[in-house]
Amino acid sequence: MALACAGGGGGKIEKIKGTEIKTEKGGRKVRVVTADGKEFPVEATKAVYKYLRSIGQEVEPKSSGGKKVMKKQKQKTPEEKEAYKEKAKEKHQENIAKEGRVLVGSPYISGEIVQRGGNFVWVKPDDADAIPATVRGKLQAMNDEFRTKAASAEKGKKEFLGGMTENVVYVNLHDVEDESMAFKAGTKCQFKLYTDNKGVGGCEVTSGSSSVSMGALGSAGGSCTIGTLQSGQRRV
Repeated sequence: MALACAGGGGGKIEKIKGTEIKTEKGGRKVRVVTADGKEFPVEATKAVYKYLRSIGQEVEPKSSGGKKVMKKQKQKTPEEKEAYKEKAKEKHQENIAKEGRVLVGSPYISGEIVQRGGNFVWVKPDDADAIPATVRGKLQAMNDEFRTKAASAEKGKKEFLGGMTENVVYVNLHDVEDESMAFKAGTKCQFKLYTDNKGVGGCEVTSGSSSVSMGALGSAGGSCTIGTLQSGQRRV
């Protein structure tokens, strides 16, 4: 949770659940979303609330008197829900193209969900050696970046994934094919690897553990399929 402190103009920085205030070199303060490390100017509260809602965190802004503004939630019709899903799928496809996704072979890798963060989950491979040597460096760099962001935040910031030292793979919920899969810690799953300009991720995700060896499947091309879960922003 964010800490209230004096801003550049002498006022207090608003507390927003799910964010923290970090002081950068030179004394500049920025607001950091704890779920994925995305940064905002401390005064950009409206943008922060909008982003938190987009990643599945329902946080309502406070009124000038300090009381929460209660908004009546409008119930979507089945048609509206379906249209929302289709729009989200299109947006996810656009992100895939923009981020330069490249599928790494075809074998499935078994893993376990460690933590959910809005529209994505972190998955720890059951066997670190199952990660191809060609992408281990990129996976390490991605994990190191998130650990560094967590360590550089102000007090109150938790360690990345509770201080876990094993490397994890990013999985967007749109890349989950099994709609019945539970997105909670300890859930077993299997996935195919890809790389993009953000790091290393998993796609074509299904429940359970893979019983197929990497050598049995060989290599194959193709693109990752898209699930039909709720929309959200890509990690930063």
